[in-house]
Amino acid sequence: MANRVLVMDQAGGLTEQIRQALQDRCCSVRRVVSEEEGRRAARDGTSLLVLNPCVEPDTDFTSLERLVREVGSVPVVILAGCAPVAAASRVLFPGAARVIRYPLPPAALRQRLVEAMANGNGRHDATLSGLGEIVGRGAAMQEVYRLVLRAARSEATVLLTGETGTGKDLVARTIHDLSSRREGPFVVVSCADLTESLIESELFGHVKGSFTGANRDKVGLFEAARGGTVFLDEVVDASPAVQSRLLRAVEERRIRRVGSVESRPLDIRFIAASQVDLRRRVEQGRFREDLFYRLRVLHIPLPPLRERSEDIPALVTRRLERLAGRDELPRVCSPLAIEMLSRYRWPGNVRELFAVLEASATLKPVGAITEEDLPGEVRSTWSRRGMSDDEADTILRALEAADGRKNRAAAILGISRTTLWRRMRELGLT
Repeated sequence: MANRVLVMDQAGGLTEQIRQALQDRCCSVRRVVSEEEGRRAARDGTSLLVLNPCVEPDTDFTSLERLVREVGSVPVVILAGCAPVAAASRVLFPGAARVIRYPLPPAALRQRLVEAMANGNGRHDATLSGLGEIVGRGAAMQEVYRLVLRAARSEATVLLTGETGTGKDLVARTIHDLSSRREGPFVVVSCADLTESLIESELFGHVKGSFTGANRDKVGLFEAARGGTVFLDEVVDASPAVQSRLLRAVEERRIRRVGSVESRPLDIRFIAASQVDLRRRVEQGRFREDLFYRLRVLHIPLPPLRERSEDIPALVTRRLERLAGRDELPRVCSPLAIEMLSRYRWPGNVRELFAVLEASATLKPVGAITEEDLPGEVRSTWSRRGMSDDEADTILRALEAADGRKNRAAAILGISRTTLWRRMRELGLT
């Protein structure tokens, strides 16, 4: 009996490509165009269901998720058109047997589809190593990815919280890039920089002659973001007057330019960020409670780097690749230097890590970045922790990094050569 392959395909072109790819496999390839049609057909002895969730910009992902769950033992293949969509699909469709980057050559497409049919309903690893420009594979970041993907598929206002340097701006941009508004503008509003005398004009715009110096009509930042996303950076720093005007815009989704009687609709999505606990500020009477609840429809807390140190090697690699591309020089980091970086507490989070890497790479334009190229606070923290955790192993690692030279090993550990000799004798390392 021939294998039956279902392809959810609105346009029809994908179905024909798969039919040609599987023509020597005696497969019956059938096109379906709706969730209900796919569900009915899948119950009737189907060997494979193929979905391409991003053919249309307004794809109903919720419908596709439901279909993947309900087809049960039928293996599902997701065709994704780019890396961010492929990463998103691994989380959105954990029931899928395989997520495939598409398009790809016919022979490769055939091989992937045949493997999926042969493997039945085996599931893929839904763990992500990154999403867009965000990097990290640890458990804390998997939760961030899950929330980012949910946020990207909605129009709800999002509040990002986390210490300075945790990447709130990067997460906001990723939500925008994965959303249906990705073709629209991404406008950043620095709330701390909004002066009360210019709030209305900056945010909402003005008409010619509305005040002294208004020589022409001006489009405000909110109108400039039409069809896209407004990122309210550090909304905690907004003055009471700014908070009042933000509330009106977020709540009503309408604005009126200064000097105009015409009210204009706002077709934008709001994402706000704060480095401090806004709820605490509400309790202190320093932030409007009504604005807080309007902004915190979806909440995504970002973990500090010290709570996801397992991601530091990947962050180092990514940053050095970027620096290498900019300077056209190979950039690598020695294993001991990476270990030191992984043990440091990073009060400035990812931003501080990247600054240290760039400084180290600038000071050493050729060759690998070693432990000696790192700032003193990074080396000293590593040596204190290493000596208390497993002193003998720490000393041996330092000697290995120093090619056996004890003076250099002592400098790496942040101790004197005499102290190093004494501890080596006490630990039986001489």
